[in-house]
Amino acid sequence: MRPQKIESVLAAIKSGPMSASEITKVKGMKLAEVNDCITFLRASLVASDEIHISDWKLRNVRKQIMDPVYSFGPGDDKEKPRPLGTADKERRQSVELDLAHQQSKNLYGAFFGRVVA
Repeated sequence: MRPQKIESVLAAIKSGPMSASEITKVKGMKLAEVNDCITFLRASLVASDEIHISDWKLRNVRKQIMDPVYSFGPGDDKEKPRPLGTADKERRQSVELDLAHQQSKNLYGAFFGRVVA
């Protein structure tokens, strides 16, 4: 692992709370490289108390993949939230379907409203 990559990841986290997948997009690095750098930084004596998990972000709704959001500065790691239960998943999917249906109705009406008028 090159020191430049470690410094680049550290600079990204210092700029504001970010998940590893967000850092990959900003820095143009592979996810495995970013995760290795974060692991190294959190294990090192210099930054061990300065990089912590400040939140968890849902990366994939269907698969329920949670990404830790890293922040720079003192703080304790936030616990990973429990996975959604079946009822929660069904409720979330129902809301998503209702929203998609409403959006399609709005687009359909707007399109044909302009043609007829």
